[in-house]
Order: sequence, then C-alpha cells, then structure tokens
Amino acid sequence: MCVACPARVLSRSDGKAEIVDALGRQRSVNCPIEAAAGDHVLIGMGYAIEKISAAQYAELAKAHAEAADAAR
Repeated sequence: MCVACPARVLSRSDGKAEIVDALGRQRSVNCPIEAAAGDHVLIGMGYAIEKISAAQYAELAKAHAEAADAAR
C-alpha cells in the first residue's frame, strides 16, 4: 500500500521538477502535473500525483500528524 503525502509547492525549476514542503521537510520531486508555487499537491513515490485544495491539504496534514502521534 502506498500512502501519499500532502505538500505545498515552494518553487519549480525546469517545468518537471519542483521543491515542496512536505509536512515541514523540503524535498525535490518530479512534477508531471500542472502546479505552481503556492499550490498544494499529493506526493507519492517522488512524484506530485494530484493537485489538491488548501482545505484538503489541512485535513490530510492533520491526519498525518495524528497518525505520527499515535505511533509514538
């Protein structure tokens, strides 16, 4: 099973790669979808796979935080 991670796009470098903030960690991912700085996306296996709304991002970020707390 693959779990996608919500992220906010910080910048795009060459139209294919972008820098994102994924729950407080900056990373470079491939981006075959249309997304600009400030947009929210789902990251799966190193790729931005879907653009999501700010509300969806907040909901998913909260769920990830709750899961991480439960695992401690």
